[in-house]
Amino acid sequence: TLKSTDCPYKDLKNGFLFSCFTGLRISDIRNLKFSNIKGDRVQIIQKKTNTEADIKLNETAIKILTEQRKAKVDKFIFHIPNGGKTSKRLKEWILAAGIEKKITFHCSRHTFGCLLVENGADVFTVKQIMTHKDIRTTLQYVEKVDTTKDKAMDKLPVL
Repeated sequence: TLKSTDCPYKDLKNGFLFSCFTGLRISDIRNLKFSNIKGDRVQIIQKKTNTEADIKLNETAIKILTEQRKAKVDKFIFHIPNGGKTSKRLKEWILAAGIEKKITFHCSRHTFGCLLVENGADVFTVKQIMTHKDIRTTLQYVEKVDTTKDKAMDKLPVL
């Protein structure tokens, strides 16, 4: 829904969607440079945890990067302001999409975690990709995805 909804703040929209497909936090999205892109990977030292992240980019993330490169202003990929402007602009876009739920930029990271689990990634792989220090942080994504239990049951052999 958000992808198909116009947003006057192109970098905010693309940064949010890029986070949905990479799991990067807003602080890392703001600091992301084209020099951090190595082929089909993004390689950074994450600001919050000071840990290295090496994330393979999927087709959607690559499309977003291609679009951002066309509009290149400087070395930064996305230009998203700090503070209340971002929250206000995000809220406007969310409302324009007809979504009434409260959504913050961090929800894009949660979307990423849930997408991984919904598409068959095991919890330990999700933990590594999202650079969680504690598996309990990662388990929240498994708990939010009810289809995971059904998929596990469907894998049982038939006698």
